[in-house]
Amino acid sequence: MPRARAPAPPLGLALRYAVGVAVPSSPASDFCAACGFPLRGPRCEACGVDRASALSRRPPAADADWDASAIEAFRARDPVRFVAHCASAEAGTSLQATTLLDGVGWIVPLGAVTLFVALDAASERVSIDVPVARVAERHRVPLLRTALELSGGAEPFRLCLRDDLLLLRRVGRVAAFTPEALRRALREGGEAAARLGATMAAWFDARPPFSEEQRASLTWASAGRARPLKSFTFPPSPGRAQGAPSVRAPAPPSPVSAVRTPVEPLAGDLAAWAAPPLPRLPESVARPIRDDDAIPDILSPSLASAPAHGSAGGGAGSSVGAPARNGGAPAKAGILPPAHEGGAAPKAPGGMVGPGHEGGAARAAPQASAPATSAAGEHAPAVDTPSQISDRRSARTVPFRRSTSSIMAAPTPPSPPTPLSVRPPALPEVEIDPPSRQSLPSRPESTNTAADRFCQLLRDAQLLGTALSFQERPGVMVLLVRCTVFRAILDYGDAMPDAVAHLYRCTAAASRELAQPEGGARRGSAASVAEPAFLAMERLVAARGQVPEEKPLHVDPLTTAALAREHLGRYLREIERAPADPMLRHFLAIGALSELLVRTKLPAKTEQRLRDIVSYAQRDGAKPGTIDLLMTALTRIVAQ
Repeated sequence: MPRARAPAPPLGLALRYAVGVAVPSSPASDFCAACGFPLRGPRCEACGVDRASALSRRPPAADADWDASAIEAFRARDPVRFVAHCASAEAGTSLQATTLLDGVGWIVPLGAVTLFVALDAASERVSIDVPVARVAERHRVPLLRTALELSGGAEPFRLCLRDDLLLLRRVGRVAAFTPEALRRALREGGEAAARLGATMAAWFDARPPFSEEQRASLTWASAGRARPLKSFTFPPSPGRAQGAPSVRAPAPPSPVSAVRTPVEPLAGDLAAWAAPPLPRLPESVARPIRDDDAIPDILSPSLASAPAHGSAGGGAGSSVGAPARNGGAPAKAGILPPAHEGGAAPKAPGGMVGPGHEGGAARAAPQASAPATSAAGEHAPAVDTPSQISDRRSARTVPFRRSTSSIMAAPTPPSPPTPLSVRPPALPEVEIDPPSRQSLPSRPESTNTAADRFCQLLRDAQLLGTALSFQERPGVMVLLVRCTVFRAILDYGDAMPDAVAHLYRCTAAASRELAQPEGGARRGSAASVAEPAFLAMERLVAARGQVPEEKPLHVDPLTTAALAREHLGRYLREIERAPADPMLRHFLAIGALSELLVRTKLPAKTEQRLRDIVSYAQRDGAKPGTIDLLMTALTRIVAQ
């Protein structure tokens, strides 16, 4: 009897036994959380992930004192003690609470990051703010776009910016957290802030939020002051009067079906959410049900004929269509309701015959000689005379119900009645006149109103501003806003005074910026000046320039020729510093001449000459010759 074979030793033991040398086991006791490779140092040798982030994914060691206190406070519904014990358990030390305006706060040091945990006791809402990095002012606009993209997922944290400090913020109800969930939220917030800090440092040269010396003496003011956003109110739509109460007409009651499904007594809640019964169609409009074995309507065009309305007691239907009102041949019955049948055929413009009407004064004579109806009440197809056929060919008639061969064929005896289930709806004959005979007016072109042109100007400015924000040119963005404002004043100040005045007041800082001395102060505040201006443009485009009534626009004039030349000289220097983009230079040069025309009183000939140059440049587009013409005009004015 064979002996049972012993189980094979593990692979590591087998290798050690095979060599015969005692090999110590691998010193790696942890594995990378990203790729699973053994960790033998501060970083993973395979993917480069930090060892600290991998170790922090482990659940924290259970602390009996902190956990018991947190669980007790959680059960007692004491939010202050609950949050304090959870934060202290995660930090590993007792934390001192800070009294805030709307609650209590704790500064939680967690590894290389610091968390600011606040509790609003009145609303029982907890917020976790984790400083990520400090960002230079020239990088704020692209960083906010990146933060918006990073905040689009399902993560509970969102990025926000307070002055130059980028924070990772999470807000939630205290009742939604258990002790374990709140500790996990604090830990995940610290890990996410550490990862984002490294990303922002690589992408935008961001600095750490605090130095080691600052972390030793942090206060609650170190997290920055939250500034509530201004509430933007959109004007009412032009089609609706402002302030008028909206009265909604009650919907007509839907017809109730005669047969109702009994409702079970236990399904009362479900019956309340059930959809109402569908209304029944009138019998005159309802289409007859087709038999399953019958030929589909689309496959039997030769059998198509208009169904006749049978009498109440006629059985198979032996009634004849009622004669037309004008004394002609009896009108054919169709699928339209009786209120639309039997009348004169309404003619559409250009010789188009209305659908469902084949009788009328124009065809009364040909239909008068139609053969008698059959026993089943069906009309035989009318035979056209050669003269009618020639007239129809000259008018390029396209028959949809009868082919050309059936028109030229001899009269045939009436065919047996077609079952009602296979009769498709009657299709009228459409007369297509040649273009010389058509009396239809030409299709109106799309109206290019002043509002459309005004919105297009703002869209062009937004497009150029987006490109400048990626190129980190906030100073040129301010100049772009200024040119947009004065181009709008020159072109649309009379047609859309309220929208232009609203744009001018929302961009007042950008309109005054060029008059200040050039230097670092103006460059430093350029981004904060340009951002509200582009937001105002976006609101105006969304409202299509329809804003409430504004005060009349007043622009500070340039009183002397020396001031005008000095002002245009600054314009030229700013345009030369701008990126070499033809569209941008074209836009800025037109804006410079527009501001000169708006803010100065020029001689009549000079003003007309400049207006002609601006109009020509707008029509011709951003061509090299047009840009040279604009720059030459600006240079000559400055050199005078």
